[in-house]
Amino acid sequence: QMLLIGVATEHMAIVWAGAPGDAADDDGADGAPSSPATFHGKDIVIKSVDRFKQMCVVKYGSLWSAWRHSLDVDGNGRMTQVDFAKACQFLGVKAVQKLWSEIDTRALGFITLSEIDPEVSELFAELEKLLLEKFSSSKEGWRKIFDPDNSLRCDMPAFGAGCVTLGFRGKGKNCNERFFKLLRPEPGRSYLTHV
Repeated sequence: QMLLIGVATEHMAIVWAGAPGDAADDDGADGAPSSPATFHGKDIVIKSVDRFKQMCVVKYGSLWSAWRHSLDVDGNGRMTQVDFAKACQFLGVKAVQKLWSEIDTRALGFITLSEIDPEVSELFAELEKLLLEKFSSSKEGWRKIFDPDNSLRCDMPAFGAGCVTLGFRGKGKNCNERFFKLLRPEPGRSYLTHV
């Protein structure tokens, strides 16, 4: 139906987009949008940092997980504007420049986790500091404190117990439970692996 073979050049735009006055939101008989304008009109448009963060949580389970798996893929703790643009392209986000200017408020040319999720950044920095004070690496500390049976899993009760053992305080009541949820590696997962 959408092949334009044999259609005169001057009529291609009308055939492709529909004649003037046609309903722009009509779907075809199979339920698929009948024109590209209709198809793209149904896209979810991310135009604010809050919507960007919501999308990351839905896709990755937490902003921490989005940071580790999509935003700071090289693990250097920083994300340049070019890296951000690539991540946005992968995620289907088009308002890259607008989002970047809202996130990189200090105009440094890079962002860190603290610009994306200040709470997790602060809590993780405290956790990592405690692990590195007692162990040669955060990975070794994680294994000994949060995964002593080498199951490669740490559920909420084990995480809470590990935080107490380590002396992690966090902030507020139920901080360990909240921190656990903020670190989830994907939506719905009830355990953590090495963070």
